[in-house]
Amino acid sequence: MRSDIVDSCVENALSDADNKYYETHDIDQVVSILSVANNEIGNDSRLTVAINDYKNNTIVYIAALDMFNYSFKEGADLDGGESINEYLTSNYGITYKNSVTCSGGYIGYLVDGKGYTVFKGVIGCPEGMHSDSFWHGAYIDIIGYRDDKGTTLYTTDEIYDGSKPVEVEVDITGYEVIYFQWHCVGSNIWKDWGEFATIFEGKFMK
Repeated sequence: MRSDIVDSCVENALSDADNKYYETHDIDQVVSILSVANNEIGNDSRLTVAINDYKNNTIVYIAALDMFNYSFKEGADLDGGESINEYLTSNYGITYKNSVTCSGGYIGYLVDGKGYTVFKGVIGCPEGMHSDSFWHGAYIDIIGYRDDKGTTLYTTDEIYDGSKPVEVEVDITGYEVIYFQWHCVGSNIWKDWGEFATIFEGKFMK
């Protein structure tokens, strides 16, 4: 089989498996999708690695997790401030499977004892957001907590309506809780437009 055809088959299988995992969290179905493709191709190392990753439950999307702790600024959305999957397309026209964002404040996820070592995701401005002098932009701090002490692990640049989405990879080894804290940039006193910095397909990985 030609290498370009193999690459296309692998990419499609990985995408299908990723979608199925996010929709159902049914590991057996996900592994079946990858195994069928792997048998048809003739054992591709990328699919073999993915099969082992899913069997070992090494990936979880933050959009599918319950919040461990949170605090939303006054003026944030009445539904609590967080938005799950409300924005799926970036300002660069790329569509993602899931997203997490917040009008203002922070969201924390418990990772203690789960063995996750890395956070990966894309952080950018959603389609339809427009900067002005009042609603200018936003940025996110990623903070790791252990032993009641917080450490800032990563801070995004300020994100505006023209900012290019950025792939983020952060080492979270040994932390008990990972917090994402949204900061708004602009002169409006409410500070409730953190959605300029949206996390697309954010996930914890082992």
